[in-house]
Amino acid sequence: MRMGIHFHRHLAAELLTRRYALHVLAVLTLLAQGAAEAQEPAPIFRSGVNMTRIKVAVLDDDGAPVPGLKAGDFRVFEDGDEQTLDVVLAPADVPLDVAIVVDFSISIDAEWADPQARDAAEKFLDALSDDDCVYLLPFHHDVGPGVWGSPDDAAVRQLIREYPYGFSTKLHDAIRGAHAALDARAPDYSVIDPPRAPGTGCRAPLGPDEVLRRRAAIVVLTDGEDTGSDVQYADVLLASHEASRPVFSVAVGLAGGQERRSRYASFQSYRRDASYGAALQDRLAELSRVSGGHLVTQREIRDGYEEVLALLRGYYLLGYRTPQPVSEGWHVVAVEIAGNYETVTQPGIYRTSTDYGAVRGALRAASEKLGTDPATALRMLEMAVQLAPEMATPQFGLGVAHERLNRFADARRAYERALLLSPGAIEVRARLARLTLRLADYEATWLHALRVQRAGYDIVGVLDRLEMIASVPGDRDARRRGPRVATPKPLTPDLEAQLALRPVWRELGRRLEEEPTITVVPSKTAADFVIRMDLRKLETNAPRRLDMRLKVFDVYENKDEEIQVEVDDLEDPAQLSDAMARGVEKAREWIHDRMRKRR
Repeated sequence: MRMGIHFHRHLAAELLTRRYALHVLAVLTLLAQGAAEAQEPAPIFRSGVNMTRIKVAVLDDDGAPVPGLKAGDFRVFEDGDEQTLDVVLAPADVPLDVAIVVDFSISIDAEWADPQARDAAEKFLDALSDDDCVYLLPFHHDVGPGVWGSPDDAAVRQLIREYPYGFSTKLHDAIRGAHAALDARAPDYSVIDPPRAPGTGCRAPLGPDEVLRRRAAIVVLTDGEDTGSDVQYADVLLASHEASRPVFSVAVGLAGGQERRSRYASFQSYRRDASYGAALQDRLAELSRVSGGHLVTQREIRDGYEEVLALLRGYYLLGYRTPQPVSEGWHVVAVEIAGNYETVTQPGIYRTSTDYGAVRGALRAASEKLGTDPATALRMLEMAVQLAPEMATPQFGLGVAHERLNRFADARRAYERALLLSPGAIEVRARLARLTLRLADYEATWLHALRVQRAGYDIVGVLDRLEMIASVPGDRDARRRGPRVATPKPLTPDLEAQLALRPVWRELGRRLEEEPTITVVPSKTAADFVIRMDLRKLETNAPRRLDMRLKVFDVYENKDEEIQVEVDDLEDPAQLSDAMARGVEKAREWIHDRMRKRR
């Protein structure tokens, strides 16, 4: 969890002062990932909203990559309309930076006795080119440490051979860490200045010219389970659709559909596990699909790696100008190719009008300036807010910059906006508690400080000071003992649904915290109750009708309640607000009833 934050160390030190800050920032910052640029000797391929890049692997009948194809060999269609290709980059033209994310949970070792998974990973390295670079990131109940190096680097090989197996799995945190490592390797020079003396080798960030001449990919070997990440599946999915790099998932074990019925005592237990495995596979498939990668399901790990390697060696980067004006939503992409070849193509692209590459660049530039020139950092953060008003991270950074400039009222407004965008963000509440104490708004300080304390984080200094100078609210003890509620984002493996449900999730958190005794917490491990959003139906055409259930679960007594929520038009904020208010009120009543019975 300590790796993978895009902010430069100066901003990281200021913003990420506690472990719970990662919940607020880590994946939201990943949403700011954009491609840098790719280039062959002549044309420049620029990322952002003005250029669309498509990945297509071309293989012959034997599954071998097909070299030497030119622009005239491809025809690309978006929503049925043929596009003019501006860039075609062949695999041989662009060396590879590949993050290899390897699951070392005990379930992998149970399926393939050690050292089979290690040997397969080393064989994959053996097949890479000398010009390629590798970021090896193993994970189990921890993530990493990761190591950069060439394919034959001794440190990389040693990590594969010696990394131990662990009992839980932080898959989502690991994918987030891989994205972040590749971003750090290839900075976005559209906003920040290039270094005066860029380093060399796989461990150094790329210089401006090198950024234009390399490509990146992530290869994940996993059984699909995640049992311990702070980052949620929804966050990783939304981040990956904005990244410029494909994610190749090698699904084994449960997610690979290879569980054997003989392991189970009954058909019912087998069916439950088979259904669970199918759900895990669906999530990996969507993660690969939206990133332009591919899901590989193989019984043998080595076979899975070999299939991914063929795709990596065979995929071309095709670039064309994004149709204007930008139409948000999913756009179907089809590629036709001359010759009798097999192609693996991303089926489309989910496009937004936000240039997340520029957002990332602004955040990175602000991090460079915050410690020495907070006024300049403030202007960069304001640009990031204008580009992506729906993101909490720029708002949080804006609050920090205002504080550094002693603009406390402005800082408070920025933090409050960040909290609206990310309910349950405890680091934001801690900032607000200290700031409202400074501003002598003691009622607000009590509200924020008691919730931070109830979530289990240190706010003692603020509360001690507050008790000396302000009257104690009559319901202080009720707030201290009040229910802690986690609201995980939906697990539906569908990008469009995840995007549509973001305002629903935010409204759920806001409505819960209208009552001061309830504290929304970022982690299920700190919660007394968990409320899940179970999607039943979401219309794709306007008006977008939503049918879902709020599933409220009592963590301590294994009791649950199901509450129906229906919205006739999800795009109507008033309808959404009214429907969620009714649903959350029923949830609150049930939670308080459970708390009374518990006492």
